[in-house]
Amino acid sequence: MRYALLLLMVLLCLLPLRAQSNTCGVVAALQLPVDSTIFTVVQAFAAPNPRHEGQFHTGEDWYGGRGTTLGQPVRAAARGQVTYARPDGWGADGGVVIVEHRLEDERRVYTVYGHLQSTPTMPFPERLTCVEAGQIIGAVGDARPAPHLHFEVRTMDADVPGPGYSAVDPLAAGWLHPSQFILTQQAALNPAFAWALTVDGDRWRAQRGPAAPPLVLNDNSLLYLDGSGTTLRRATADGRILWRVAVNPAVSVSALRGQALITYADGSLNPLLDYDSGRQGEGWRLNTSFTGAPIPAFDWLLYPAAADRLVAVDADRRNILWQMDAIPPPVRWQVAGDGMNFIVGLLTADHEVIVISGSGGLIDRKTLRQPGALAAAPDGTLLVYSQGGLWRVGLDGLWSLYLPAAPVSSASRALLTTAGGRLFVFDGGTLHAYAPDLTLLWSTPIGVPVEGRTELALYETTLLLLSSGGTLAVLNDGGQVCNRMQLYGAGGPRLWHALGTDNVLRLALADTFYGLDWPRLTAGCR
Repeated sequence: MRYALLLLMVLLCLLPLRAQSNTCGVVAALQLPVDSTIFTVVQAFAAPNPRHEGQFHTGEDWYGGRGTTLGQPVRAAARGQVTYARPDGWGADGGVVIVEHRLEDERRVYTVYGHLQSTPTMPFPERLTCVEAGQIIGAVGDARPAPHLHFEVRTMDADVPGPGYSAVDPLAAGWLHPSQFILTQQAALNPAFAWALTVDGDRWRAQRGPAAPPLVLNDNSLLYLDGSGTTLRRATADGRILWRVAVNPAVSVSALRGQALITYADGSLNPLLDYDSGRQGEGWRLNTSFTGAPIPAFDWLLYPAAADRLVAVDADRRNILWQMDAIPPPVRWQVAGDGMNFIVGLLTADHEVIVISGSGGLIDRKTLRQPGALAAAPDGTLLVYSQGGLWRVGLDGLWSLYLPAAPVSSASRALLTTAGGRLFVFDGGTLHAYAPDLTLLWSTPIGVPVEGRTELALYETTLLLLSSGGTLAVLNDGGQVCNRMQLYGAGGPRLWHALGTDNVLRLALADTFYGLDWPRLTAGCR
């Protein structure tokens, strides 16, 4: 009997680990495994590596700088059960720890920490033990080509260190984008979080995101193009895909007299006849080609076109009004004035400010030292916020100082003017509010790092600050920060937001749409 019991214990130990129960509890908090104020990602997820025959990186490599990375603590990203912990897991490339996590929806995911060393003060945890979010599970080891942490999130291989690289798309093979997963799951624990939808969930597109802003329909569903503009999708108001259809390369989905209109790169425009299937009607073609989403200019649309050309299309979308050459695709824009007499300010990737008239004439162009921000002045002229101050650009192209005491700003600056004449200026860390006579009303530090392109919006009496780096903050009319969230943003130029009639704030950051419950998000503002 004693030998039979011993044999049973041995057989139990040999059972696959994934069949054993994780009794460590449900994930209640998540964090990155290293201090993001010290460490940065030096090799991104899914990046092809020539040292490994072009295979795709299955995780993120985090590095803290020369002479500071070796021996830094590595922490568990969330509560979970250790399924693998060996100092020789990757041989000469160091140790590996794997932790299984049980999410609220009963999904199981695994975080993998590679190139570690186990030290007397930071030892590896024992296999099958429980760890909590933030618990030290080892230290950064001395790996090639320099000490760094290889961090993965995946849905398979509970007790296999893995190769670190994949010959196929990692997303299709069971790996997840580590930072995106951590930040999205963090956000999902916020009471205001409603849903998230990955734009290109079927394959990896390097965080390109939607090719153009989505079109919000009357029922708050979304029509949008994927990152390549070759698939049109409709998503429900709560972030579920209804259908998808293949299309020729398209640059935008916009509204024309209550109907959705698809603009193709070859200059064709087709109305969408059936919102339940994606069936298109007979269209027409303009004698040009388009390269990007248009700029709405009252009833007109201004399209970037081939060979750095800007093309103005009339309100019926059937005629080209004018074309301008030598206008690079803008990353930010602002229309100022009214439908009868307006100007357009463009900011390019090279920080050039181009000001044009509504009739297609060049008013002025200047190059800034850093990325700038644009807004419309109450008198219909253009405001430009740069490293050198806050300027007004008149219809004659002359620049004059608009706010002599404008705060010194970083690259993440933003501007907003309201119908009542108030001015909001974000300098990269602090939001400033000014009365119509430019008297300072209040200044409020946002309190967290803000990176990338930043926008301000006013929804009734609540201010929204959103950056392409993923920072979101809401403030009341008196400048109090009512709520903050950190989403995954990737820091690119693409950014979109809209408050629906269902009181859901919809955002597009990198390759993800988010839905946030506006009353819950702004509860602290009331």
